[in-house]
Amino acid sequence: MKFIQGKTKNEFIAQNENNEILGKGYIYESMASKIHKADRVNYFIEMKVDNNDEEIKRDITHHLIEVAKIWKAKNYPTIDGRVYHCCFGHDQASIDFYSTVDGFVRDEGMLILECSLDTTENVQEMNEYQLIEDNLNSIESTEEFIREHSRIFSSAYTHEKLSTMKNENRLKSFGIYHGNDIIANILVVNEEYEDKNQWWIDDLYVNTEYRKKGLADYLLSTAHNYLHNLKADNVKLEVWSANNKATSLYYKRGYKTYQESQVSIGMSI
Repeated sequence: MKFIQGKTKNEFIAQNENNEILGKGYIYESMASKIHKADRVNYFIEMKVDNNDEEIKRDITHHLIEVAKIWKAKNYPTIDGRVYHCCFGHDQASIDFYSTVDGFVRDEGMLILECSLDTTENVQEMNEYQLIEDNLNSIESTEEFIREHSRIFSSAYTHEKLSTMKNENRLKSFGIYHGNDIIANILVVNEEYEDKNQWWIDDLYVNTEYRKKGLADYLLSTAHNYLHNLKADNVKLEVWSANNKATSLYYKRGYKTYQESQVSIGMSI
């Protein structure tokens, strides 16, 4: 088997000695989110093999791992790196395959947590900071939110997405401000899930210099009370299992694991 470059730098084509295509592998480089203590570069890999041949899939995987090592040595030689594939929780065939790749371990996953909304929570007033409900009400405030949000999360919102969700009454936002600066925010989002409308906590964040002041707790209680007043039975959220600070907070607040929606299987390089 040999590999040639595809149409983009991310694509690698596996061929036999007759130059027939056996499969294609793809690799994508990105910085990990700020949930990790140290900076880390990620290399997500995936492939397409028509006949699902295990030997071909394994050879493509090993080639992509070597590509990841080369890219990391060139682009990010001084920080941690990880090459991995992320499977949906119901994709047992992919989970089984990647779990057998040499050096790969199933050590991270996306958890869906759920919290009951049976009672109203006590929320103490803040003296130093200001809570603004529906704070994303102008181009300027939305731009500030997008800018601050993108510093913490790898996937950023756009004006178009936020505007669409607000127009469809699927979005509620609460922001905490210090003066004119947004320092923490929580989104409450309504999405169809398991054939019904489900409320979600989405992308709760607190700026680094304002952490350990109870702001995350405050925003959670505010969002919970808002949903309780809407007669919602429960609220769900997604969090990476590797995000120990967030998972500890949510479990402390009464959230319980509902299911693992994604499974990340990989290795450090």
